[in-house]
Amino acid sequence: MGRLTVISMTSCEPKGLAPCPSLADMATIIEARDAHRVPAITDLMAGPIRALTSYRGWNLYCEGDVTVYRDDPKSTGGHGYAGEPIIGTTEFVTISCAAGWFKCEIRYDPAY
Repeated sequence: MGRLTVISMTSCEPKGLAPCPSLADMATIIEARDAHRVPAITDLMAGPIRALTSYRGWNLYCEGDVTVYRDDPKSTGGHGYAGEPIIGTTEFVTISCAAGWFKCEIRYDPAY
């Protein structure tokens, strides 16, 4: 996966239900997070955040226990998949992290 940069953010409350991984999918997500364990990120605008894995392209699981919920993905998928984020594009998303919930504009950057 690549990384993402938060361009702007506003605090928010979580609303509705997000796509929910199965137990098997969660095992893969936990394995990816454990393989790249870093301290919890509390300042989303401090620098790029590495995306580690995703759930059907809708939820991105990132380093520092950051989860990105793609509210309106710009990439296309099919059969319930959103598709991988397109490098260089921006999207409006909802992010949860140790500091809370935020509505953010992010840019997708290449992996480092």
